[in-house]
Formats: sequence, structure tokens, C-alpha cells
Amino acid sequence: MLGKLIKLYRISIGLRQSELADQIGVSQNYMSLVESGKREIGHKKLALIINNYPEFGQLLLNNRLSLSDEEIALLILSGEFVRK
Repeated sequence: MLGKLIKLYRISIGLRQSELADQIGVSQNYMSLVESGKREIGHKKLALIINNYPEFGQLLLNNRLSLSDEEIALLILSGEFVRK
């Protein structure tokens, strides 16, 4: 579900899959696997998306979509989630 949400958000802001992949330092193939649900995104890569697109992070936190309490805590406590 998280991969699908990333894809829907990316499309909604007019960002190509390759552009998002470049921004977080992964291949387009990796991003495709994440968006199709065939691979889970790591918390550091998810944090990069949230840092680049705070409104996406807000969507996750406000609606608690696809993230468990443990995953949210891990992002915050790891220091990878930095509010701009």
C-alpha cells in the first residue's frame, strides 16, 4: 500500500518515476518495484521522500496511511525524519 501511495502522490505532483528515483539515490527499477508492491522501501529512502516532499510526510502522519506506530517512531527516532 505504501508503494501505491508513493506512486499516486508522485503522479499527482507531475514527477516522473526516474526523477523521484534520482532524488533519493535509487534506480528507476528499484522505484518501480516499490511502487508495484514487489519491494518495500527502506526507512532511510522513505525519509528522503518525506524530507523532499513534506506534504507527503504530512499525508502519512495525518492519515496514518501504511505506516505502523513502530515505523513512524523509527523514522522520527532514527533522526532521518527532519522537519523543514
